[in-house]
Amino acid sequence: MNGSCVDTWEVLEALEGRGFRYVAHFGETGFQLAGSLQTEYGAHECTMLVSKDFSAPPAIILRTIPQRLRPIAPHISNLGSLCYLSSSLIAINVFDPIGQMLACVDRASFVLNEILAGRALDDLVDEFFVYWGMADLICQYDVADIDARDIQTYLRNDVAPHQLIVTDSLARTRNKVAIAEDARLTGPFPAVLVRTQVSPRPNTEKWPIKTVGDLLDWQAGMESRAARRIEERLARCIEQGIRAVTVVLLAPKIHYAFSVSFNGPEGNRISTEKLRKKSVMRAITVYPIHVNRIDNRYVTQRNIPGMQTLSGKKITVVGCGTIGGYLAELLMKAGAGSGSGRLTLIDDDSLASGNLGRHRLGFGYLDKNKAEALRDELEKTLPGVHVKALPNDIRDVVLRGQDLIIDATGEEAMGSLLTRKYVDKCALISVWTVGPGVAVRAVLKSKSEHACPYCLTLHGKEGRYLPTVQPIEQIYAGQGCEQEYVPFAASASIQAACLASELVLDWMCDHVGNNVRTRVLDEKYDGNATRMAVERFDGCPACRT
Repeated sequence: MNGSCVDTWEVLEALEGRGFRYVAHFGETGFQLAGSLQTEYGAHECTMLVSKDFSAPPAIILRTIPQRLRPIAPHISNLGSLCYLSSSLIAINVFDPIGQMLACVDRASFVLNEILAGRALDDLVDEFFVYWGMADLICQYDVADIDARDIQTYLRNDVAPHQLIVTDSLARTRNKVAIAEDARLTGPFPAVLVRTQVSPRPNTEKWPIKTVGDLLDWQAGMESRAARRIEERLARCIEQGIRAVTVVLLAPKIHYAFSVSFNGPEGNRISTEKLRKKSVMRAITVYPIHVNRIDNRYVTQRNIPGMQTLSGKKITVVGCGTIGGYLAELLMKAGAGSGSGRLTLIDDDSLASGNLGRHRLGFGYLDKNKAEALRDELEKTLPGVHVKALPNDIRDVVLRGQDLIIDATGEEAMGSLLTRKYVDKCALISVWTVGPGVAVRAVLKSKSEHACPYCLTLHGKEGRYLPTVQPIEQIYAGQGCEQEYVPFAASASIQAACLASELVLDWMCDHVGNNVRTRVLDEKYDGNATRMAVERFDGCPACRT
């Protein structure tokens, strides 16, 4: 018996009923079976590898790839492995292994039939990365400014697989991929970036790409303008006497690259005069390279597709304590401090031992200024981000040219002060925890009619827009006035930071109709509303202008 509560041999017998017979054990974790997938175009023999606990879809490998699918076909590797399910989008029911394994066979037969019918060719776009690149070489792409003149390539051969580093700042990239100062780097030699509006797909008539001529013909079939740009850039490199170049193609959803060496097969130098001949240049070998993007733009945009990031914005977080620490990191990962933008952190306090239980920073920053320590931590997390730390009292700071100021101090007086000072200069957000972690709240003031934090206080005194239905009990802990604090778990701080970051992204996308957000954390309390459109309190002394 196994973890699925069904005898292994019952599953194998069921598969045998579909024409898959047991051949041998596959290592210590599975079985090898032989059989065939039935399609409208006949039966196709294959090998099936099944895990003993039936917790994953079986691997199915075609023994012979049909000639009609040469040189390349969607969902089939060059070794015949058939991709018929996405392992990240399916969960196998281990309590029904017979049904699940038979369903996998049916799905594999269906997918193979679609491939043979030519109805899956569009999938080659999504699978392109599988067919492009060399197994022993990857490209680490870290370019912040794609229009920069000094974009260079370095070869790193002290790791496996070898790496090509394409960057406009080697110092920044060293910090990202932990390249030691004494690492063996060959270069620099130039890198060329070419924009293309077409997502690549392999050529079903001639693959893989082997020469410059192959590559130019393939690109011309997808986008002639990109092919011309590549040819022009290579010709320019030849005229400049450059002997090797990496070309990175910037497609809408993927970056991919190839490297060219203008030397003969024996490493002999080919003269510039010969290379000027198109026939000679087209015969030069091309080395396709898989691109691993580590640039800040990719990091910040990947998880919010279709949404604007905070790149280019000037954002200030006032208070780098229990909420501000987590919030600053979330903002950075949404693009704050990237591009031409800057993330400013303001706090005149130092990290104390009492803060450690719910702060983003740990013991390594004990007794250090919170703003400066948080800046250092963010720069380690995402090298190249523009973060400025001010270890000052906000009352002594004059902020100019900001797009957004966020009060993360949790102090009502601070929110009112910032509102009064900057209400007509930029958007404002205040975020805080309610009581001993009962709820978290955030309010955005980006339009004149919006309520500010003090408006919300005034409304609350009249019983409007309260966070919970029931009155909230106030609880304090500590010893003496100096040690007194409101106890709540670190999770409340994280929830507050999340709520504020969501409101920031809504502000960025101009989705600010509901300018007050509340999230109740304590199940003993009922929330009034999670989102509210709250208007300015008539006569509010903080935000009247």
